Amino acid sequence: MTLRINKFLIIFFVYFSLHASYLNAKESTGDQSPIEDTQQLEDGAHDSLDEVNGLIIDRTMTRIGSMFYSEFAQQLNESEENLEENLTITEKTTAKFGTIMTIWHSQKVVFRTSLSPKMKESKEQAAKAVKTVQDYLTKWRIQRMYSDTFDLAHDEI
Repeated sequence: MTLRINKFLIIFFVYFSLHASYLNAKESTGDQSPIEDTQQLEDGAHDSLDEVNGLIIDRTMTRIGSMFYSEFAQQLNESEENLEENLTITEKTTAKFGTIMTIWHSQKVVFRTSLSPKMKESKEQAAKAVKTVQDYLTKWRIQRMYSDTFDLAHDEI
């Protein structure tokens, strides 16, 4: 945890140091152009900027969780070439059950399993997770395609 905080503080410090040196250099040259890009996007061009799609976010903490994430991401990317949905893999370590892996899609649990420290088990569970996630995404896409969005957009339902 402290390593993440230290990395954040270093990045934060470097960013503001660079930003301050940029502003000082700009003042010394007399360039008064605005920092922001004021150019307007063409109509409809901003639609692709709404959300980044196809991400598999790794929120694991242990070696076993990282192995599960790697296996899952590799197998899913091989089977789903054009993944447009974002997934998050979280890990909760417990003394009694080992580690509990959870796969989320739009704040909904899609798959949950517990893993012991066996490497082979993480590969088998990742294969099961890929099958379960593919089935869920297929059902979710069909439901979304046939849902009535006259009054509400898909993300508001």
